[in-house]
Amino acid sequence: MLATLRQKYAPHLAELDQIMLEELTRWRSREIERFWSLTHAQLQRHGKQLRSVLSLMMTDHLGGEPRAVVPAAASVEFYHAASLVLDDVQDHSEIRRGEPTISAGASASTAVNVALFLRSLSYHMINRCTEQDPAERLRVHQELDHAATHLILGQSIDIGWHENWYGSYRDFPYLRMIEGKSGALFGCAAAVGACAGKADPEVIGAARDYGTAFGVLYQMVDDYLDVFGDETVLRRPRFDDFREGKITAPVISLLSALRDQGREKDVGLVLAGLADRDPACDWEWLLDLMREHNVADTLRKQISERAAHLAEPAIGPGPSGRAGNFAQLVELITAPACSD
Repeated sequence: MLATLRQKYAPHLAELDQIMLEELTRWRSREIERFWSLTHAQLQRHGKQLRSVLSLMMTDHLGGEPRAVVPAAASVEFYHAASLVLDDVQDHSEIRRGEPTISAGASASTAVNVALFLRSLSYHMINRCTEQDPAERLRVHQELDHAATHLILGQSIDIGWHENWYGSYRDFPYLRMIEGKSGALFGCAAAVGACAGKADPEVIGAARDYGTAFGVLYQMVDDYLDVFGDETVLRRPRFDDFREGKITAPVISLLSALRDQGREKDVGLVLAGLADRDPACDWEWLLDLMREHNVADTLRKQISERAAHLAEPAIGPGPSGRAGNFAQLVELITAPACSD
C-alpha cells in the first residue's frame, strides 16, 4: 500500500531526497568531515517518509501542484530527523530502525550537535523555496515554528513524568504529550501542503488539525505495537517503552481497568515496575495483566474509531476522487495493529 502511494509521488520524493542532500552538501568541509558523515548517515536512514507523503497528498487534494510543496516537505523531514536524534539521546536509546543510534556510537554531545545541525538546515530549505513568494514562505516558516514549539512541549511532558512533575498517573496528560511529540510535525506537514495548495487560513488550520490527529493515531499504533507487535516488523525488541518507564496507551488502559476494579495494589506494582527502568526485566508479568484485562482489544477499538474519523477528511473543496488516498494512508499505519 505504501509502495502504491510512494509510486504516485515517486518523482517528488526523489526530488525531496536530492534537495536535502544538496543542502547538507553545501555545509561539508574537511574540518568537520567526521561530523558531516554522521549527519549524512542519519539522513540516509530515513523511514517511510509519511510526513512528506502527507504533505504531497494534501496539496494534491486541494488542487495544487504537488511539486510546489517539496521544499517545505523537505524542511519538515529535516526537523523530524533532528527530533529523532534528540529523542534517542533523552531516552538513552541504542537502536533505531534496527541500527545503532548516533548517541550509542558517539558521544551524547555529538548526537545533540547532529540534531541541532539538521534542525538548522530545515530553515534553509524554506528560504530556498523560490516558487513561493515572501508571504507564502513566511507562512511555512510560521507553521514550522508552531510545530517546533509544540514538539518540545510534548517531549517535556514525557520528561516530566520521570522527574515527578505529576502527582499521579491520572494527572499525566498523555494525549497532550503525543499531540506534541508525534502530532506536531504531522500537523505541520499537512499545513504546509495546504499552503502549497494556495488554501485560505481556515483550510490551512483544518489541515493542521487533521495532520495532528493523524500523528496521534500513528503514536497510539506505535504504543500498541511496542507491546503486542511483531519484533521483525518493529526492527527492535518489544517493551522498549516499559524499559524506559513510559506511560503509554497500553499502560493507561491497564491502569484504568485496575482502578475501576479497585485493585490499587496492582496499580502500585505496575507503576513501581516501570519506575525501576530495569533493562533486564522480564515483562511477561505485565503482559499477562494486560491480557487479563483485554488491553489489546480495547486499544484496537480506540484505534479503529480514530481511523474511521480520519479516512475521509472534510478539508477544503478537494477534487473528486483524490480523498481516497487519505483512507489508504490511514489504513497503512493502522493495519499492523488492527489486522491481527
